[in-house]
Amino acid sequence: MAEKRKQRTFDNRPVVALQIGHTLIRAVYFRQEDGRMVDTQFLEEQWQPGGLKIASAEGIQGMKKAFRKLVQRLPRGVDTAYVALSGEYCVTRVVSDTNENVLHEVREIESRSRLYLSLGHGEKVVAGNIYQQDPRHQHATVSVVHRKTVEVILEIAKSAGLAVVAIEPAVISLCRLMAAVGLTRESPSLLVCPGQAGVEIAIAYQGRLYLDYRPAGVTSQEEIADVLVHHLQRLHRYCRRHARVMQDSIASVYLAGQRHRSESIKQLLEDRMELPVRILETATESGQESVVPEDLPESHFPALGVGLLAIGKMATPGPNLMERLNAEEDVSIWPQVFKMVLPLAATLLIAATVWGYLLKQRWDLNQQLVQAAELEPFHREAVLMQGRMARGRELLNVQEQIDKQLPRQPLSAWMPRLGSGLPENTWLTSVALDDQGDLTVEGNALSEASVFEFAQRIRELPFVSRASIEGVLPVNTANRSSVKFTIECDLNDWVAAGDENDGSI
Repeated sequence: MAEKRKQRTFDNRPVVALQIGHTLIRAVYFRQEDGRMVDTQFLEEQWQPGGLKIASAEGIQGMKKAFRKLVQRLPRGVDTAYVALSGEYCVTRVVSDTNENVLHEVREIESRSRLYLSLGHGEKVVAGNIYQQDPRHQHATVSVVHRKTVEVILEIAKSAGLAVVAIEPAVISLCRLMAAVGLTRESPSLLVCPGQAGVEIAIAYQGRLYLDYRPAGVTSQEEIADVLVHHLQRLHRYCRRHARVMQDSIASVYLAGQRHRSESIKQLLEDRMELPVRILETATESGQESVVPEDLPESHFPALGVGLLAIGKMATPGPNLMERLNAEEDVSIWPQVFKMVLPLAATLLIAATVWGYLLKQRWDLNQQLVQAAELEPFHREAVLMQGRMARGRELLNVQEQIDKQLPRQPLSAWMPRLGSGLPENTWLTSVALDDQGDLTVEGNALSEASVFEFAQRIRELPFVSRASIEGVLPVNTANRSSVKFTIECDLNDWVAAGDENDGSI
């Protein structure tokens, strides 16, 4: 694992570091070898005559041409680039305080980013780097740039075959370079960067930016010297206020930028300041071998400083203006789509479940209707039968009530008397009593005299009021001849007769 980290830190791939200035694009090409820069080249191309913005149509065309020319002059195999932006294209703020206050200030800077109208109208990109000084205090460096500026740089670099790794303010790059050559290891230094659009004053300490100040309306060299002398005591107090981090006050003043301009400002400051005033150079103070090229032109220092990000041991972190765009690109769209679609999917699932349940109920209802239609004839027949049964039960009830009211014929009392009156050679075949009280007696006799005799005996019974012979028919059999007779009897007070106990069984 350690070997992999070492290979990743000391990579021999060629790197190009760019500084986009007011009118020029400066480039530093190098390869890494044992943590040092070798095979360095210093290039520059003009991308505009002045007054154009990077995101304007003319600025984009000019920058494309400058990038193509620089890439054509570079050796083959260069595909990685680091970019430093001049102060006119970005705004940098520094906050050192307690953890809570730093977080609050960073949020305030981000919320006010749209108010930096000097960067142009439209959306801004905010990037920051927070360094934990101690358990209670933090140091934050926050930079703001126009979003279109970063997008144009990335698009142009991509069209030229370069993959941009980082974009940062040039003042951050200079602070990193000063630490690499050992200028700010022991005490803070004042860094003065005069330019065509004004001057940028910074406090650098151990490779980090602790103050970035751009006084308004200061352009001439005399005005720059006056501002430095006037604000020097305030800058000393700022360093003493952060004594827990910066152990001393400002020890020296360094001038960065074009050599002739730095020389003029140095002469003005040496007569008015007690601090040593020096021009920023890449040679180390102790005379030790420098890890950066010593023949580098002063105008290419910001490009060299941002290029140090490619060397692990010198890569003091700073705000990368690409972080926000990279984060937006890296964020997968699927979680957002899932988050948006999930409520809709849940609603559709519930609706589908309810719809399926309703369809199932509808299907069951249709099946029941079909079954009901098939059973309809049987149902009608059952209803008719129920009606008939109801009417039959009603009729039966009526008949039962009538039957209860009618007296029952005492046949058990009559039969012995009828049987006792039979003459010889006479026998009965049927005795029937209807509801009207009429008694019909049928039988056979060997002679008609026996029939008349039996009829007379019946008339003599107390419960018979009339007995008449209704028919006498001769019947011939194989053995003998006989007659079949029928006697109709009218009963008279047969109930009383039935109740009469004559001792018969």
